[in-house]
Amino acid sequence: MLAIKLTTPMRSQNFPKFKRIKNKNKIVESYLKSCFNDSYSFDHDLYTEFSSALPYFSNYISFLIETLNDVKTKSELTSAFSIQFKFVMQYEKDRNKLLFHRFFIGTINFLQASIMNNVSRYKDEKAQQDFIQYCITEMKEHLLFLLDDVSTHYNKPARA
Repeated sequence: MLAIKLTTPMRSQNFPKFKRIKNKNKIVESYLKSCFNDSYSFDHDLYTEFSSALPYFSNYISFLIETLNDVKTKSELTSAFSIQFKFVMQYEKDRNKLLFHRFFIGTINFLQASIMNNVSRYKDEKAQQDFIQYCITEMKEHLLFLLDDVSTHYNKPARA
């Protein structure tokens, strides 16, 4: 008979009998209340708050795009991506700008990882530079699309 380390083999009919839990709903409810804080309030207008953040959002994206200007080589691309990553990460602990961090950290990680992985496949320097320029153009267009999409649809129902 195989046994899992640090356990004692036992037949199911020998399992200890558990007592029936009285007031199970009340116990579960008290656990849930202790784990979640629902004492928040929506006294403020989220649409107004978000629309007031849009200019900062635009500046944020502009900075990410500007870091890609004049990039031609793999080493320049690596430096630009490092600057972008540090820029996005600086917002992680700023409660007022956490939205930017959450919105972009996944996008930046995905785009950068995909591009760097594929740049390394080009051994010919000219082909590598052409690919870098293509990727930069696509990345800039995607960031501008995100800005436009968020600016246009933030106050509308979610789309599938």
